[in-house]
Amino acid sequence: MKFKKISRFFPRAFILSLISIALTAGVVWLSNNKLVTSPVKQLENTLYDLGFKGRSVNKAHKLIRPEDIAIVAVDNASIDELGRVQLWPRLYDGLVMEKIAAAGAIAIGVDMLYTETDTLPAIYTRMLSQAGIMDSAKVISALSTDQDLSRAIEKAGNVYLSLFDNDADSSRAVSDSVIRPLRLLTAPVSPERKFSRMIYPQLPLASFTRGARAVGSINMPSDLDGVVRDYQLVQQVGDEKDGQVRYLANFPYYMLADLLGVPESEVRFEGSTLCLTDSFKIPLNRKGSFKINWLGTNEDIRMISFYKVLNDIVPAEYFKDKVVFIGASASGLEDIKTTPDADDRVPGVKIHAVAFLNMINQAFFTNFNSIWFYLVLLLITFLISIALSNMEPMFGLLFLAGAMLLEILVAVVFLFQQWGVMIPLGTLLGSTLLVSILTTTYSYFTEQKQKRQLKNAFGTYVSATVVNKILEDPKSLMLGGTKKVLSVLFSDIRGFTNYSEKMDPQLVVTILNRYLSAMSEPILSHEGTIDKFIGDAIFAIFGAPLEFSDHADEACEVALEMFHKLDEVNEWIVSNKFEPLKIGIGINTGEMTIGNIGSSKRFDYTAIGDAVNLGSRTEGLTKYFNVSVLVTEYTKDYCKSGQFLFRALPCTKVAGKAETVGMFELVDYKANRAKYEPHISLWEQALQAFHDYKFDESYDLFAQCNQLKKDDYATEIYMKKCKEYKVHPENFSNILEMGSK
Repeated sequence: MKFKKISRFFPRAFILSLISIALTAGVVWLSNNKLVTSPVKQLENTLYDLGFKGRSVNKAHKLIRPEDIAIVAVDNASIDELGRVQLWPRLYDGLVMEKIAAAGAIAIGVDMLYTETDTLPAIYTRMLSQAGIMDSAKVISALSTDQDLSRAIEKAGNVYLSLFDNDADSSRAVSDSVIRPLRLLTAPVSPERKFSRMIYPQLPLASFTRGARAVGSINMPSDLDGVVRDYQLVQQVGDEKDGQVRYLANFPYYMLADLLGVPESEVRFEGSTLCLTDSFKIPLNRKGSFKINWLGTNEDIRMISFYKVLNDIVPAEYFKDKVVFIGASASGLEDIKTTPDADDRVPGVKIHAVAFLNMINQAFFTNFNSIWFYLVLLLITFLISIALSNMEPMFGLLFLAGAMLLEILVAVVFLFQQWGVMIPLGTLLGSTLLVSILTTTYSYFTEQKQKRQLKNAFGTYVSATVVNKILEDPKSLMLGGTKKVLSVLFSDIRGFTNYSEKMDPQLVVTILNRYLSAMSEPILSHEGTIDKFIGDAIFAIFGAPLEFSDHADEACEVALEMFHKLDEVNEWIVSNKFEPLKIGIGINTGEMTIGNIGSSKRFDYTAIGDAVNLGSRTEGLTKYFNVSVLVTEYTKDYCKSGQFLFRALPCTKVAGKAETVGMFELVDYKANRAKYEPHISLWEQALQAFHDYKFDESYDLFAQCNQLKKDDYATEIYMKKCKEYKVHPENFSNILEMGSK
């Protein structure tokens, strides 16, 4: 039976899932391809960046580990020791390369540019000529150490140099003579490869290039937020020729290819994937990049100061069987990058080293198969739609938040960190959110329509609050009740029977309807429930079915507001030449049974119990004490706001009750106390004197009260008691016993 109830949502959930996936996929495509800054891509980048920072170790680096790599860094310490980098002789670089190569390093990748000769500027030639040294050119030439570096590169035999893209003049053509020294990759023209184009490669000096194993690019573009996430491995060089395109790779690629023994002639492309062998492939995107698989937070590549290698502070043997990178890490050399795995910026040479580790270990992220992804996404959105169709809005919101959090955890912590699988998180989260919105919206325009029809049907017979309660919980239609502490309010028009006997029945109905409508407004606005109208009497409940703890305060506020509404009704009655209405209101708070009471075919949502009966008796006592609003001690004590002005009256034993109940007149708000002075202060003094057995003093004070407020029965009661107890103090009592209802 329960499955049948849920299964009726299946077609709707399936259709809403398809719509949500289609719309989300369209929005994601437009965002990623038509906007300069894609919010979807920013969201995915942020989540995956957190995945990098939450990973302690990258388990994908198995063949060559971070400890098998070393970086010789031109850092701040080296500059402090050796002076400005611009004034270093190339001899320094040559000596460092010789030491590393002699120690048995596997390969040496240099992230430094040697595009200019190591000579002093022409100004020094003029200065020497002015000093009388006419053959200054030989002197300047003798100061160059380019030959030392050339010899070191050639002797090492495993040095890989760098070039940069000189894009300052895009009009310069890339001739074959320029790129002849380069080890280029060639492949047929393919629409799957939209690799970026190198404008004009600026090579190192020819003397250095000849001795190097290869010269590669150092291009390293960042995302719009300045973070390097992808490694640009391959770029197009020059124009297409005979249906072939030539590509230049970054220098770490050539280090990898030589270690594997794969010449450029054997390398091919499958789509955008670079295939060195049948089993060794580098998956590139349409731009010629791959996402960098960064190191874990508990591992790093050791960086050694350049000057320590130069001055033999670090033993040369350390570099044996290591892949070594040389580059700048000093903050002033402008080769510092922002990466998603580190809080501090890192040198560009380290990014080249991590990219090399990714390639040689085949540590690439895998994109989830699109077909399987959308099938799984369809199942997820379908289940979410089914679940939300059977949930209350608040639980649905919590469920949605939990579902999206679970999706992020599974995608980032499990798939990404543990398995190296990346999925379109933006599409996943967007589809989840959209199917939730569509499901909720559909429910509103269908199921809510049915609820509104039910509400209109039942609203004629019971209060709107009760109808809402029934709509929220259909089980509440069952017979039965629960015990709760609530406040009840009873109001009645004084002498309405005699009042109405003199009028036309139609007019009586008109007046009564106007009166009851006006009195209902404050009750409903304070979330009270109008239990029933009994002729001209009103029975209202506060605290059920909508539960709130300050129901006593609400009932008192309603009583005061009802008198403001009565003034408006009386203005209309007096304008029609009739006598104004007078009412009395009684309020009590206590435990009572609340619920649907009656037969299985006819029942009413109401409250019963001694506390309800006492509330009715309290309203009747307003006539006896000649006050407008009377509350019991239970209501007064239950009021939490402390905003009301009460006047204590004699304790009363009502008909049918064995115990006495403290009675209090609800005068007004305490803020309006000045309106009732000096009467209220005299009353409090008189009552205190009465309880202190000072009957003469009490009598005089009550007599003053009687002069200020005529027809106050409570004052007359206390004056009589003062006379009696002055003679017979042993009979002292502050209790009135009512013999009838």
